[in-house]
This record gives sequence, C-alpha cells and structure tokens, in this order.
Amino acid sequence: MSLFQEVMVWKRLENGTARAVRYTCFQDVATGRYAVQSADFFHLPVPDDQLAFFARQQVELFIEMPVTGRCAWFDTLAEAIAAHDQDFN
Repeated sequence: MSLFQEVMVWKRLENGTARAVRYTCFQDVATGRYAVQSADFFHLPVPDDQLAFFARQQVELFIEMPVTGRCAWFDTLAEAIAAHDQDFN
C-alpha cells in the first residue's frame, strides 16, 4: 500500500497584479520523493466557490489516476515545482 503526504506550497506572483499560485504536492512516504499534482492560480477577490472547486478537483484527481504513474518524482520540493513550471509554461 502506497502512502502519500500532501504538501501545499504557495508562491506570490509579482507581475503588477495581486496573484498567487498554490502547488499541491505529494511526498511518497516510502521514498521521501516529491511530485506536483497541480497548480491552482488565485487573484483578488477570491470567490468562495473557487476554493471548493479546487478542493473537490484535488480529491477526484487523486482517486481517478494513480499519482505514482502520472507525476514526475524528485528528491526535493524545489526540483518538483521547477519541473512542473517548466512543463506548463
């Protein structure tokens, strides 16, 4: 049985508008390695339904597809986030 710890990482985006990105990451408890499941973008004002949508989406994605096969895994959170940003920019 695989176990994963959820790790949320936040970054402010400094481009003239008040924005932020929240990375939902997992740490594989057995290996200690990290992967980014998704990145959610926010701007002010944050609608109440946006938070609920992202929370539901996280659970559904985790259940639908095994995280071990769909994500790239790295030794550090910083490496995992940098790779995710490069893949999706």
